[in-house]
Amino acid sequence: MQKINDNLFKKSQYKFNSGGEPSDITNLEYDELKAFHTKYYHPSNGYIYSYGDLDFTTHLDFVQNQCLKGIDRHDNVDSELLVEPRVNQPIIKEENFMPDLMQD
Repeated sequence: MQKINDNLFKKSQYKFNSGGEPSDITNLEYDELKAFHTKYYHPSNGYIYSYGDLDFTTHLDFVQNQCLKGIDRHDNVDSELLVEPRVNQPIIKEENFMPDLMQD
């Protein structure tokens, strides 16, 4: 799947392995991991979706007072998704993979 993303997405965040490159994970320092998590895994860098037959004002009040109460907004995260150019013809790539060592 990662090789497909590598070849389809040239500009956007989807080209990156969302869990990190396994070969690089062991080089990650604990403080780097904490800083990344603090910056990107914050409610102000997310979206809250709701649906159903509910009173909109009551629901927004609940979210504000029960979910977001006491949380400071972080405005320093650029989380814009970059638009990829439309693919108008097949992309053909040849990739090499290791054999699955868990199979007989």
